[in-house]
Amino acid sequence: MTKSVLAVAKSFMRRRQFGSAIALLHQYYEYYKGTFEYYLMLGTCYLYVGDIGNASHNYDLARRIRIENSELYLGQAAIFLQKGDTSRAIQYYLDIQKFDPNNTIAEEALEFIRSKGDYKTICEWRESGKIRRFYPQLGVNPDIIRNSIICGLLLGACISAGIVIGGRLQRGQGFFPRSSSDSAAEKTFHRLKLTDDEVRNPLDKSLGKGEVHFELSGTEIRKSSDAAISYVKAGRDNAARVEINRVRNSNAVPSIKKKAEDLLVTLKAPTFDTLRDNYSYDQVDKDHLLYEGCYVIWDGRIANIETRDDGSVAFTLLVGYEGKEIVLGMVPVLFLTPPARALNSEKPVRILGVVGEDASGHIMLTASAFYQPLDGDTLPPL
Repeated sequence: MTKSVLAVAKSFMRRRQFGSAIALLHQYYEYYKGTFEYYLMLGTCYLYVGDIGNASHNYDLARRIRIENSELYLGQAAIFLQKGDTSRAIQYYLDIQKFDPNNTIAEEALEFIRSKGDYKTICEWRESGKIRRFYPQLGVNPDIIRNSIICGLLLGACISAGIVIGGRLQRGQGFFPRSSSDSAAEKTFHRLKLTDDEVRNPLDKSLGKGEVHFELSGTEIRKSSDAAISYVKAGRDNAARVEINRVRNSNAVPSIKKKAEDLLVTLKAPTFDTLRDNYSYDQVDKDHLLYEGCYVIWDGRIANIETRDDGSVAFTLLVGYEGKEIVLGMVPVLFLTPPARALNSEKPVRILGVVGEDASGHIMLTASAFYQPLDGDTLPPL
């Protein structure tokens, strides 16, 4: 499991899907905490999405485990460089050259600081994204390679088609073009569609009544499987996860459940702006398992905030309470790494987090972001 999870997260990083990598790594926090590679990957992901606080925190945790590592030093140097602390950045780049003398990024960064390293230029490079050339490198995005190959093949096909069409027209023959082959994504979705045998026999008859959470009919299983794929195609990953959960915890045959699980890898972590299907506290409270792993945005107030020894931050979210005497529920919330800005228990808060259960079987959230108003005590409408 160690290799496969980190390999998938690394693949997300190479494809610049940092939100998906962060979400996947957070799901396996209990398994990986205390390992160098885990903290290093999280730090680099947060660096690329611009969350300097979380990047620095994870790099610091990685540094406690292993010191001499080029990616770690480049990430920490980049943080100092963005802040305009060039003296600290220079020291990190010089340290890299001691144990990795052929590191070209450190060499180029030192030359940049020497020739252009004034604060105004650093700010311009940071805002334009050019500063990323000094980040730990991720390699060539495989999607770019794939798309380039596809474009080349399509160009060749167009040229060939033009030749064929021209020849046929010269000979007075008709021409009816065939449809182009499916994209890589479409091929994946096609592979995950139910086979004819699964359509005819979707029920696992070895399971007795009460052994599964959702007792579904064959029609319901087929409907949920098709809906999950349709939602992913439409970019509605939260809605897709609900249907995936329904199938995985049903009386469907194992092969159908496996296809539902394979869809999970395609789901991406949302932001406040991109979450399309939000679920209320009341909806989740009625069936935790159906919404497990879904992202939700809930408003309320903070109580019992605590910073733990491992750096995580825990508190209770009084859902629905924003200065009115209405509390829909009291939900434990955990930030696995401390947020870049301190939480304020005196102001209302909006939490983006992943639904799960605590040891007692109650709803809990693993938070990925929060919002609190700087002025006033009112949250803007969602």
